[in-house]
Amino acid sequence: MGIRFFLLRLRRILFTWLSYFIPKKEGLIVFYPTHNKAGFSGNLKQYFLYLNSCPEKARYTAVWCTNNAETYNMLRAQHFHVVTGRMLVHYKLFRAEHIIQDSTYTWLIGNFSILQLWHGNGFKNSALLDTTNAPKKLVLLRKAYKQYRMISAASDAHQELMIRSFENENVAITGSPKNDVFFDDAAVFQEIKVRYGLDKFDKIYAYTPTFRDKGAFEPFNVQFWGLLNDWLEGNNIAFVVKKHPWDKTLKVPDQYKNILDLSDRIDDSQELMLISDLLISDYSAIVTDFAITGKPIIYYFHDYDNYTKMRSFYYDLKTVLPGPFIYDGETLLTYLKDLSWFTTPAYQLEFQKFLKTFHTYMDGDSSKRVLEEMKKLSSGTKKQFS
Repeated sequence: MGIRFFLLRLRRILFTWLSYFIPKKEGLIVFYPTHNKAGFSGNLKQYFLYLNSCPEKARYTAVWCTNNAETYNMLRAQHFHVVTGRMLVHYKLFRAEHIIQDSTYTWLIGNFSILQLWHGNGFKNSALLDTTNAPKKLVLLRKAYKQYRMISAASDAHQELMIRSFENENVAITGSPKNDVFFDDAAVFQEIKVRYGLDKFDKIYAYTPTFRDKGAFEPFNVQFWGLLNDWLEGNNIAFVVKKHPWDKTLKVPDQYKNILDLSDRIDDSQELMLISDLLISDYSAIVTDFAITGKPIIYYFHDYDNYTKMRSFYYDLKTVLPGPFIYDGETLLTYLKDLSWFTTPAYQLEFQKFLKTFHTYMDGDSSKRVLEEMKKLSSGTKKQFS
């Protein structure tokens, strides 16, 4: 254990040292996903695509880093800049004018310019506010977070959370780039339905629970799955399950025609939200994104007491969320069958309050605002490039 610790520490020192001696390349923007490492999704995906298509694209070389062969081949086929392999990825990180991230990577301590887009606009305490972090880890995290030259936030409330989470004042309200897709042409939505074989259904209801840190995750019993599928078939509705990338325990029955686990097929949750008519989730930040669509959201809190003992929250969920809060399958099915609760004036008032708390901008220009922040950093930096 002592030797391993020594070698890791030596490697970190070397990594930091090299960051000062390897010259940066002007306009090299390196995307290094750490939330969904293997995939192509979220804020990084949308900002990457924007940089490759915006009017100023000639000024930048946007490079995507991946350890996944499928992602690598997909991006290569579309003629994007993409690299794989630890040595080449690290070399690009050293050379980058700016590094774009969506989660924590503690090796980037040194001469790095990091733009942190994070992966969600949610409720759980994260980063330095996460009470599950050990004291030694907190020391390392603080060093890493000092490297963040810009942190993206979606609203005043989110900005305050980011400042406290990272102990860093460099937080700009830009909106979340991944939500720009909600303002795309409607033809894109139909193409997604066809791609996943969902165009034959009249409606799509999505279930996107967050992961559990430990223990079994069984949100529904066997009887409920059967009753749910019977109702879905009678109304030609698809119940699409998209697990969290870190989920290891949720098991979805595969014998039903209208209950579909597409977790392995749908890499980007935003695509599922685009085509869904209703969202069922729990403590996941995905609900703040989906709220932009103006469609119904149900909060399925079947393990609320246990979950809130495991994880701490920045907000009081039952105050900041509009509801409805459902704790068992039978009640959930009742709410699915009758959506009149969603259109009542009282509920819509709470829904709009929730929406405005988590989103300052709802215009499809979040990526553009991130670029403007990045340009400010470039113009204010005195560096020698080569």
